[in-house]
Amino acid sequence: LVEARGKFSELSGELSKKSAEFLEVSGELSGVRRQLVKSEGKVLEYSGELNQAREAITQISQKLLKLSTDFEKTQKSETKAQKDLKQAQEALEMAQKSEKKTQNDLKETREALKMA
Repeated sequence: LVEARGKFSELSGELSKKSAEFLEVSGELSGVRRQLVKSEGKVLEYSGELNQAREAITQISQKLLKLSTDFEKTQKSETKAQKDLKQAQEALEMAQKSEKKTQNDLKETREALKMA
C-alpha cells in the first residue's frame, strides 16, 4: 500500500508536470492562433487593396487605349487638314496667277483701245 501510494504520488507529480506543460503549449498555441487570425485579416486587407489596384490599372489601361486611338484619329485628321491646306494654297496661287494674267490682259486691252 505504501509502495502504491508512492507510485501514485510519483504519477500524480508527473501528471501535474505534464498538465503544466500542456497548459504552456496550449497558451502558445492560442497565441499562434491569434497571430494566424491577425495574419489572415492582413491577407484579406492586402487582397482587397490588390484588387483595387488591379481595377485602377485596368481603368488606366482603358483610358490609355482610348487616348492612343484618339491621338491616331487626330494625327490622321491633321494630315488630311495639311493636305487640304496645301491644295487650298495651290488653288490660291493659281487664282492669283490667273488674276495677274487677267489684269495684264485688261491693261493690254485698255492700251489697245487708247491707240485705236
